[in-house]
Amino acid sequence: MTNKNTFRFATFAAVASLGLGLMISGCGDGGSTEPNPLNAKFGQVTFNYNVLAQTTARADVAEKIVTVKYAFFGVENGARFMEEPTAAYNFTHGEKDAETDVVINNVNRDASGVIAAYYDKDGQLVAMGQDPIAFDAEGKAVVETPDVTDLANATYSMTASQYVIAPKDETVIGLTAVAGDKTYNVTPFATIEGIDEKVLAYVQDTNQGATYQGAEYGTIEANTIKATVNGTAYAIDKPIYVTDQTPNAIKIVADQVAGKDVTTVAATEEANEALTVVLAGEKSILASEEAVELTAEGKDALYYAVNEQPIAVIATGYTNVEGKGPQPKGVESEIKDTSKITLKSETEATAKAEGLNLIAAAEGNTVVTATYKVSDEETVESTNKLDVEVVSATENLAFSNTQTKAFMTDVKVDAENDQTFNMAVAGKASLTVGDVAYTSAPIEYTEKYPAIVAVDVEGITYAQTEGKNEYTLTVAKTAAPTEA
Repeated sequence: MTNKNTFRFATFAAVASLGLGLMISGCGDGGSTEPNPLNAKFGQVTFNYNVLAQTTARADVAEKIVTVKYAFFGVENGARFMEEPTAAYNFTHGEKDAETDVVINNVNRDASGVIAAYYDKDGQLVAMGQDPIAFDAEGKAVVETPDVTDLANATYSMTASQYVIAPKDETVIGLTAVAGDKTYNVTPFATIEGIDEKVLAYVQDTNQGATYQGAEYGTIEANTIKATVNGTAYAIDKPIYVTDQTPNAIKIVADQVAGKDVTTVAATEEANEALTVVLAGEKSILASEEAVELTAEGKDALYYAVNEQPIAVIATGYTNVEGKGPQPKGVESEIKDTSKITLKSETEATAKAEGLNLIAAAEGNTVVTATYKVSDEETVESTNKLDVEVVSATENLAFSNTQTKAFMTDVKVDAENDQTFNMAVAGKASLTVGDVAYTSAPIEYTEKYPAIVAVDVEGITYAQTEGKNEYTLTVAKTAAPTEA
């Protein structure tokens, strides 16, 4: 596997030539349709496309499909794995809307999921799917209605989980396709090139992408590492550094909850009244006392975001010490080393989000109609539509230093002393009701915990929760010698 990190996946031309000559048969890494006795190690997975044929998936994309390949993934002996893709199998379109099921033998029984890649007659990737797998006592698993998502309007991107790592540390490199609200790891089915083996050593594939380990000091320049799919190359547009240089500047940002951004929206009727709620999700919300049913998922997200908002510590600058490797420039990378940073948040139990009337507002300008409450005494019944403008989460949710009242967006790391910062989370948004515009003028809303107060941070009024909205960040000294 010496060259695995350079050309470790089959090309799409090969996919087409393999698949067109197969009729639910074939051989390949990570799976086979050849008869094989089930045992404790290997099992059998059946993909039931007869059921799929009765869904809208067939009308959307299935008729274009000629071949399919599978990549199984899971955890074995405590380590994540991604099997090599199987050979390409013929996706047969039968009569009366019936497809032929695909049965794959010799599948690792530690597999918990599968990614499927579907190709047309020209070997072009046209659809993908991802499904969970659960083996029964006999080592058999059935995917009753396989996920088949059309990639006609998908957006592809090539990224790394970390752009600055030390030798022996790891980064995950992968190509993803986003189709609607679904995201797929395309890496097992793509051709990757441009990785310098002296700088990054291949470790293994996972369902998130390919894992590489820092081998020795070095830089892989931006737009060097590329993944090709359907004849188009997608490049990582940032450099990757393997270095022992340490951060000398950081910023604090709101991290995602369950893979979703967290945003804040403030609704105001008068300058001294406001209601602000934060929610993790693709949409922001306004809330009132009007009772409506809130989904369990929404309750959990609201409860979690208000009380335990995850924080990411991002390095924005690095030292330049001789003999410690290249100095990272033009990249930001999350610091996850707990020997470098310690983050604590004080939380307390709060009321769940029962009885809240939600006004969904997607990022951008969204028009909705609603009734909302801005104080205990006054309920505003809006006969006009609300034109809600929500800025991006990174601009909308901020962390302030509770001592200096400054944003935690440009913090210098002390080389000689450990530093402790006390912070609170705050948010800002704007709302237009009819012809009247309001921008971040909340003061106090104490009917329900968390209380919302107005906080002046660098001359801008932000909404901030009272109570146990306390975050403490300790940053270890860099103890770096004089920079070169």
